[in-house]
Amino acid sequence: MEHDTTISGDLGAFIIEHAQALGAHSHATEFPPLAGVWSCRRRSDIAGRYVDITQAGDHLSELDHFLDAAFGRSLTTPVRGGMAGFALAIRSCDGVAFMSVRELDDDGVYFTKLKIHAPPERWPPPNLEGCIAAERAQ
Repeated sequence: MEHDTTISGDLGAFIIEHAQALGAHSHATEFPPLAGVWSCRRRSDIAGRYVDITQAGDHLSELDHFLDAAFGRSLTTPVRGGMAGFALAIRSCDGVAFMSVRELDDDGVYFTKLKIHAPPERWPPPNLEGCIAAERAQ
């Protein structure tokens, strides 16, 4: 999937399914509810495999509470940056990284993002120079 797809329903189950597909193992069997409407993009490149999730509104505290229960506490205290409304938390589980962000768009409306990232199965790739050249040619 290289385009954004809009999905609704149990966001928590969606996160667990995709994180496990990338190699993370959940630390619990019961999770706080996490539902809503979001968009998702799955992609791969030389640096790994990703699932990007975007949800309209400020859902960072619910998302981080869910991720804490499912994959363990954040590696960082949520960072609140110089940009108005910006907040960031990072965690890792079984080599899979989770980065949750809350931002304001240009219209002053919050949105929440989650990026789930797994490194390539083999690093460096066997033909790193060829992969870089192919990426640049696109």
